[in-house]
Amino acid sequence: MLVDNPKQRLFLALLPPPALQEQVTAIKQQFAEQFASQAALRSPPHITLVPPFEWPSSDLPALTGSLEAFAKQQTPVAIQLSGFGAFAPRVIFIHVVPSPELQQLQAQAHHHM
Repeated sequence: MLVDNPKQRLFLALLPPPALQEQVTAIKQQFAEQFASQAALRSPPHITLVPPFEWPSSDLPALTGSLEAFAKQQTPVAIQLSGFGAFAPRVIFIHVVPSPELQQLQAQAHHHM
């Protein structure tokens, strides 16, 4: 007997404060218009901590609860942005300057997952 257990493609990310989200979204809108790419507007401005992975849909409540507990243990991380980069040919991004705090958070998120 086959059991259908579909998976969802997810990633774990930090979302910037609303004011910064608005600024970055305006830049994304400008890029979408300038380069005729609506893909820029598919996801909110974010900093990826854990790249895309697949997770069973039936286990999403457990993942959500686990990540909520993880997030409550974290302290705010200062982020510095500097210029633009690209994952050619389709992704333009704002460089996030690496910091020990951000790298530690990313390592903890990977370990938690």
